[in-house]
Amino acid sequence: MLKTKQVLNSLETQILKFVHLKDYKSAEVYIKKENSVLKFDKCADWLLSKLVLKPQVEKIFNKKHIYCVWDLLLTKPLRNEHYTQITPIIHAKDYACIQGTVVSKKAGNPYTIVIDDGYGRLDCKWFNLNQFLKHILKSIKVGSHVVCEGKITEFGLFKEMHHPRIKASSQFKPHIEVIYPSFGNLKNTTIKKIIEQHLLLSPNPPYDYLPYTIIARNNLPFLSEVFEALHVKSAFDEKIEKRLKYDELFLMQLGLALQEAYKTNKPISIEFDEDFLQKIEKKLPFELTIDQKKAINTILNDMHYAKTSSRLLQGDVGSGKTIVALICALAVLKNNYQVCIMSPTTSLAEQTFTVAKKFLEDEGFNVGLLVSTTKKKNEIYQAVKDFKIHCLIGTHALLNEKLEFSNLGFLVIDEQHRFGVDQRKILSSKGKSAYMLIMSATPIPRSLAFAIYGKTKIVEIRSMPKNRKAVHTIHLYKKSEDKAFLHAREEILKKHQVYIVFALIEESQSKVDFDSLMGSYEDIKNKYFGEFKCAFLHSNIKSAQKEKIFHDFVHGKIDCLMSTTVIEVGIDNPNATVIIIENAENYGLAQLHQLRGRVGRSDLDSFCYLITKDRISSLAKRRIDVLLSTNDGFEIAKQDLILRGSGEIYSTRQHGLPDLEFADILNDRELLEKAQSDIYELLSLKYPLSNGLIKMVEHKWQKKFSFARVI
Repeated sequence: MLKTKQVLNSLETQILKFVHLKDYKSAEVYIKKENSVLKFDKCADWLLSKLVLKPQVEKIFNKKHIYCVWDLLLTKPLRNEHYTQITPIIHAKDYACIQGTVVSKKAGNPYTIVIDDGYGRLDCKWFNLNQFLKHILKSIKVGSHVVCEGKITEFGLFKEMHHPRIKASSQFKPHIEVIYPSFGNLKNTTIKKIIEQHLLLSPNPPYDYLPYTIIARNNLPFLSEVFEALHVKSAFDEKIEKRLKYDELFLMQLGLALQEAYKTNKPISIEFDEDFLQKIEKKLPFELTIDQKKAINTILNDMHYAKTSSRLLQGDVGSGKTIVALICALAVLKNNYQVCIMSPTTSLAEQTFTVAKKFLEDEGFNVGLLVSTTKKKNEIYQAVKDFKIHCLIGTHALLNEKLEFSNLGFLVIDEQHRFGVDQRKILSSKGKSAYMLIMSATPIPRSLAFAIYGKTKIVEIRSMPKNRKAVHTIHLYKKSEDKAFLHAREEILKKHQVYIVFALIEESQSKVDFDSLMGSYEDIKNKYFGEFKCAFLHSNIKSAQKEKIFHDFVHGKIDCLMSTTVIEVGIDNPNATVIIIENAENYGLAQLHQLRGRVGRSDLDSFCYLITKDRISSLAKRRIDVLLSTNDGFEIAKQDLILRGSGEIYSTRQHGLPDLEFADILNDRELLEKAQSDIYELLSLKYPLSNGLIKMVEHKWQKKFSFARVI
């Protein structure tokens, strides 16, 4: 192996020398020589080859998303049972190897054989035997010297092994038993045999698909060493784990980088006056925050210099992202491009439309609205195509294939986490060179943003408008919830409005501890709000009726709105000062923070009551404590990530990225940065990438590869 590494070091030195000299033909010659040693292409072809299995076994593996050799060999053993030495029964624990004399046998269920090694006794038990095992156990006689391998179970002073492997002492050889996760009804020995058979088809070690320069500088083991450690030597350690994590991050980031490098559509370029923002500010009825100004300037500079085609705008609930988007939209419109804004709900689209119409039509631009309930949609389609509508705002209705823009230059997607990758891709295809602004009130921690967008594609609004006050958050147990409702009455008497949120529409037998909207509405209304105007709202109400309720609440015709979480996004009522959330222990941090954000949207004192059962889990208590301690959405997102893990809260599927099995974006930030740095160097130097590596990237991304631009 040492001699092999010396040869590889020499080859890499030559490759890098020619790359720096921009003599890429010579570099490719040496890549081929390196390939002959490390077998990049052979390795990739073998890893991506279809499994050789019987049809019924193949179905079982496919259910586990294992289709090729690469998928199979990344199956990490569940555990390794070490049977390398005999342990006296008195000291035996966990998985042990016991040698002794059979002192008694008893047929039945369980079938019991008692072993004595001179230091103690062990009961070996087998339940529900098949004929084959019955035959083996029958052949073991009292007085025989045997070895039993398995897990020790202790009952006070007594020790047992259930379903141990038993054999004559003369047949025992020290070994490590590799135990794999369950695959349907397949035995562990069958899985082991399948893995061994496919390993035999591998190229002769060493083999790999990563460039040797990457392996060497990061002190990574060869892929051949990884598979040997996992499946032969049973030696899974930090070095092996680092390699598996690095591979995932490297392939994911290389896919993104290559997609970016292969873009053919040049982003739009716009011109605007130096005092553009100052002129706009003078017309606004409020003062922009420092963060809003920074965000606007960043986005406008992106488009002026055509530096990038997308940007993520993160801001807490009520931080003023919409006006940032509209000011940027105005600059784009002045350059004879069209603008499209996509919202997750009809109510939010209508509110954005109202604000945009007032703001943009004063500047001479026509604004249109397209939602599912819009009548005369064909007229909207034609007006957009004819450039008679300059800014179009809507919901999923914008995805209709009939909608064609004349010259789309700016695309805004609000609350991006609520749209799937396919939907974002369809919308982005309507403007090949359009600048895409993605807005989110659920902040993505820097680690994940770095993975998806790189170092320069994120802009944040952390400061809140001057007239906003922090929401007072109060936790009450169910027995004390009267305090919340009585306070809500007081607020209504002050001509303010109230939300009450429930997790369920109707009562559920499976969730008997949950209060439901329809099960509680009349009781709460009659007990606390009899003389006030109340309404209920849930997802099963027809769209037209739902929008009327939203409209009436925003315009003060409803005092108390009892609802499910449909109000989480898309309703902005500055006069609402109290929100009461029932069964708050059953919500995630991010969702509770979004719900809390329905109040505190003016200079009025506002209150959020979190009502929980009298006894809640420690995890629920930690979530409640976070909300009581801060109103900062960025801090809440960080704590949510810590409590729930990056895989659950920000799944890679949501962003169209390949799934991560070994790496964790939050905890492996340094390794992620190293992978990105390595990729940047390779691509900037025009280092010749092997066909094997490209095949691995394509496999990792599969259909997701084309979604890389769609954030």
